[in-house]
Amino acid sequence: MSRATDVTSKLKGPVVPLNVCFNEEGKVDYTSMRRYANWLCEQQTPVLLLTYGSSEYAWLTDDDIRRLTAEIADEINGRALFVTSTGIWAPDTCCSFLTFADQAGADAVKVQVNPWMIQPYPDKYMIHEGRIRGLVHSLTAMGSQWWQ
Repeated sequence: MSRATDVTSKLKGPVVPLNVCFNEEGKVDYTSMRRYANWLCEQQTPVLLLTYGSSEYAWLTDDDIRRLTAEIADEINGRALFVTSTGIWAPDTCCSFLTFADQAGADAVKVQVNPWMIQPYPDKYMIHEGRIRGLVHSLTAMGSQWWQ
């Protein structure tokens, strides 16, 4: 079975978005995030999702998103399906992150697309989507549709 088919078959049941935990200095609290993910796995939560639409994810730096993806993938270690998300990034940054997320152990990536790019510039959106589609081989990427 291909990895994409495996992910699609496991994408069932409650999907729990991981709200980002911060410390008193306003930085990501990676230890608390790991504990939170571990607790959710102990509760047998089937799908964990880091997403641009939850908590303060939109304000994270690129480095925060990469580290958070790696830390959560390591903590989950296959006990739940793990979907991470890109930021609203240029295609090169997005494609680089897809490779990173795959190597870190994420099962899928939710690709965030700038909503202002779609309506007035559908040709640019199609170029962006095409570049991502060309990269995706073992990792499932999710955006406006599933790419396999």
